[in-house]
Amino acid sequence: MRIGNRDYEEPPEGKMYHSRLYHRHFEGYRETVVTKANGKQKICRVYTAPYYHCDLSKTSKVLLRLWYLLLTILASIFSLYNGMSNAAVNLVWYTALPQAVLVPVYLWSAYTLLYYIFTYRDMTIGDYRTCSTGLQKTFFALFLIHGIWFIGSVLFYILHYGTSSPSAMYLIRILLSAAACIIISATESRIPYSRIENPASTAGVEIK
Repeated sequence: MRIGNRDYEEPPEGKMYHSRLYHRHFEGYRETVVTKANGKQKICRVYTAPYYHCDLSKTSKVLLRLWYLLLTILASIFSLYNGMSNAAVNLVWYTALPQAVLVPVYLWSAYTLLYYIFTYRDMTIGDYRTCSTGLQKTFFALFLIHGIWFIGSVLFYILHYGTSSPSAMYLIRILLSAAACIIISATESRIPYSRIENPASTAGVEIK
C-alpha cells in the first residue's frame, strides 16, 4: 500500500498497527485508504462500533450536568478559600503538597466536566472514556487528595493544639469539598448507559 510518498505493507489479519495512544483514541473506528482525484491517498476514518447512550431523559441529563457543575464550583471555591488563607497550617509540607497536587487535577476535572456537559450526542468509545469514566476517575482522585489534605490538617491541629491550629471551618471546608467530589464520582458510576448499534459501514480496517 502506498500513502503519499511512502509505501506501507498491509499488516497481517487486516489489522493496522499504530501507537497504543493512537489505538486508544481511535478505538471503534475503521480506516480506509482513499485515492483522491490528483492521485494522492489519504486515510479516512469512520466510527463503526456501538455508541454509548445515556438512558436518562433529556431533562434529567440537563439537571445532572447542572448538579455536577454546581458541586464542582463549590468544591473548588472551598479549596481555593482554604489555600489562599493565611493559616499557619498551609505552611507545612504535608498540607502544602496535597494542595499543590490539587491544582492540576482540578484543571483536568474541569476539562473533563466541560467535555461531558457539551457532549449531548450518543458517545463513541473515546467520548465515553473521557466523559463518564473520566469523571469517575478524576473526581475520585480529587476526593482522595482532599482526604490526604484533611488528615495532614488534623495532624497539624494535634501538634499545634491551642497555638496556631486551624479553625473548625477550615476542616469543614475540606470535608465539604471532598464530599462534593465523591458525590460526583459515585453518582456518575450509577448512571445507566446502553450500547446502540451503529448503522455505519464496516468496510475498512478496524482499529482496536
